[in-house]
Amino acid sequence: MRLKAHTTSVLTRWLAEYLLANGGISLAEVLESVSLPTDSRISALYNLNLPQYLTLLNWAALRLGDPDFGLNLAKQTPNDAFGTVGVFIRHSETLREHFQSLQQFGLLFCNCMGFKFIEGPVTSQLEYRILLPTVADSRHDNEYTLALLTHFIRMHTGRQWCPRKVSFSHLEPANTDIHKELFGDHVSFEQAVTSFTIETKILDTPISESNPLLLSSLREQVQSIIDNAQRHHYLVSQLRSFIATTLSTVNCNAEYAARHVLLSKRSMTRHLTELGTSFRQIKQNVIQEMAKSALIESDSSIIEIALHLGFSETSAFDRSFKRMTGYAPQEYRQKVSSR
Repeated sequence: MRLKAHTTSVLTRWLAEYLLANGGISLAEVLESVSLPTDSRISALYNLNLPQYLTLLNWAALRLGDPDFGLNLAKQTPNDAFGTVGVFIRHSETLREHFQSLQQFGLLFCNCMGFKFIEGPVTSQLEYRILLPTVADSRHDNEYTLALLTHFIRMHTGRQWCPRKVSFSHLEPANTDIHKELFGDHVSFEQAVTSFTIETKILDTPISESNPLLLSSLREQVQSIIDNAQRHHYLVSQLRSFIATTLSTVNCNAEYAARHVLLSKRSMTRHLTELGTSFRQIKQNVIQEMAKSALIESDSSIIEIALHLGFSETSAFDRSFKRMTGYAPQEYRQKVSSR
């Protein structure tokens, strides 16, 4: 199957209009912040690529003097911010269906971000990932996403509801008072993945604004969006899955990965370049996430973790992990476990 040229795209019309209407900021300033010509129309800001979107969030936080911009922005997001698919998800009949829809349709909001919903007997977890490796700070996007979901759940369960646990993949801010006020006391940073844990019993909570007639009329339209979504929307997600399951084997390389996604190595490389990434960068991103998770959640030795991640020597794993995180594996384990 041939893929068309494609770059990442995030729906950002609502964010641009919010900044221009409420921040006392000029259109030229916003355009310049994401390296667009300052004489462009506002419509140039309606769909930004991932680096531009993260840059805009970070720039807005500095421009407005709001270090908690992502958390505060979640209170201001209009109901129609994410188009037809957003409306469909918001009108799911229960919180369970809401989370299931986020997992199923999340990549349609942006083909470089994804959700994973894991339901358990007592607690359940929703994970949120930026799938493409990026050097831009993702703090405000991470915090915005979990704050938006928390506000949504509170609308249906009560204003005092808090998640059981919240984890962020970014560095801990200097002041976390607003995080604890919103999410409760169990908030941690520098984790393997951004996620929150909730009580499974609340999943049957009905969504008050659920509209079965609207859902029925939108279902066909949403399915059409899914059917027409290009296969490359899922390319990075497919590669991440391949890497995670083959890390400790000789098959974890670009050639075998290309076969897995039914492309030639050359075609896969070209499409990843169009997305601003590479197989090597994605592999490093998966290794970092899996290493953090193993160091935090298991008592496996550093040697065992290194072998599982495909390193033949512990020293090589130590160097790689320190290059990616700034910590040696044992230092990271001690740092996180001491919190």
